[in-house]
This record gives sequence, structure tokens and C-alpha cells, in this order.
Amino acid sequence: MIKFKGKEIKGSHATVVFAAPEPQFRDTFFWGLNGESRIYGGNKGRLLTCYMWLHDDYIGNTGLDGLLETLQDLDDMVGEFGRLEETYEDVDNAGRDYRDCHFVGFVPEVLVGQQSPGPVDGGDRGNDVDGMIRGWIQAGTLSWRQVKV
Repeated sequence: MIKFKGKEIKGSHATVVFAAPEPQFRDTFFWGLNGESRIYGGNKGRLLTCYMWLHDDYIGNTGLDGLLETLQDLDDMVGEFGRLEETYEDVDNAGRDYRDCHFVGFVPEVLVGQQSPGPVDGGDRGNDVDGMIRGWIQAGTLSWRQVKV
């Protein structure tokens, strides 16, 4: 499960991938000496990304409206600052917390057979018991910037 600022982003997700913190440094040189010097000043932030299929039984026309509302909610969160939580309920609630993050956005991705990124109707197949995804889905990548590591 992915939560940002305590609010769940419903769907199926891959692991949150994080880059190494970016080092702060300044290259300089001193008069009368050969070569350069590098002065380090600690670490900056890092980018966090997570591939996700947005879904929550968005079935039929009202389901499409629900998915489009979720996409708008993600757009409205851009720039918000808070804690990102990643948990896996099927693995004894294993996961990670990432503090001091601001939401960069959700970028829709093209699925096989699509001409352009957009919602795909998965139909009214499956149910909560068999674990199949049903209804409208949208694949894409969520991104955050962790400003303090």
C-alpha cells in the first residue's frame, strides 16, 4: 500500500525506487596552486519513484468518473509536502517510511495496445475473492522528491 500524508493511493504498486542522495560540492581553485579543489557540504535530496496501476473497482461510466477524479486528486497534490509510506500487507506489513517528501506528480504510461496513455477498461471481471483487477485502470509512475535524507 502507498500512502502520502496519511492518504492511501489505491491500486497495485511496485517497490519504491530511490536514487542515492545527491552530494553538495563546489569545485574551486586557489591562486598559485596547480589543479582544483572540491569542497563538500553534505547531501542534498533524492528522487523517489513508484510504478503503479491505479484501480479500485472503477466499474462502468461511474467508475471512469471515479478514476478521472483520482487522477485529478493526484494533480492537486503536486507540490504538497509530507511523509510517504510504503507497506506490503502480504509480507507481515514490511515496508519503508520516507519523511520530508514533496509530491512531484503522476505520469501516465502507455500500456500494450494503447496509442497514447489513458485509462483502460478492464471490464467487470473478477471479484474481491479471486484478486483480479476489474474496471477502469491507469498505469503510470508516481514521483516524489525527498528533500532531506
